[in-house]
Amino acid sequence: MKDLMKVTAKGLYSVDTRGKPMTTNTFYFQINKNLQVSNNLMNVASIGFYSAGKLLNKAKKELKLSDFGKLKKRLANDGLHIKQQERYMAIARNPNIQLNYNKLPPQWTFWEKLSHLDSKQFKKIEHLISKEAKWKDVELFFGKHQRTIGGGRTSINDRDNRTEIFGLEYNYNVATKKIRMNLLNLKKKLRN
Repeated sequence: MKDLMKVTAKGLYSVDTRGKPMTTNTFYFQINKNLQVSNNLMNVASIGFYSAGKLLNKAKKELKLSDFGKLKKRLANDGLHIKQQERYMAIARNPNIQLNYNKLPPQWTFWEKLSHLDSKQFKKIEHLISKEAKWKDVELFFGKHQRTIGGGRTSINDRDNRTEIFGLEYNYNVATKKIRMNLLNLKKKLRN
């Protein structure tokens, strides 16, 4: 465990090809070996948020409310924002995630979105869950994104402007008040 706490790249990766024939296979196997080390470390590290969430939930149950608040503040001072702590706790509390955590991809954002699904929704998409799963596939399953004619995706919340002849949009971050007033007057004239 002490070695895991002090993981450095020294000794993990090698570019040494001394005494080996300079062939495609030599480089392929060395590159592949280095990438496998990286992927394994990433998969192990990315599940750390789940363990942190479980420990935070346990601390909330075991500690006094004031002590738990102190713990959260101390963690926030060390870089784990309070909002992030709450996300990790919600993920760790979710019964669907507890049953399937070893099948989930390593991205905590996928886990968080999954934690917002109720049991019925989760049952519907359970067959989509794997280490390689992407949230966009879940959204497509629920019909949250539609394919466009060009092959891209659009959100169902996007305004459909295919039948518009002319449209005006105003960017408040860029335009001035004078331009805004001119656009509003133009809109009024166009409506009349």
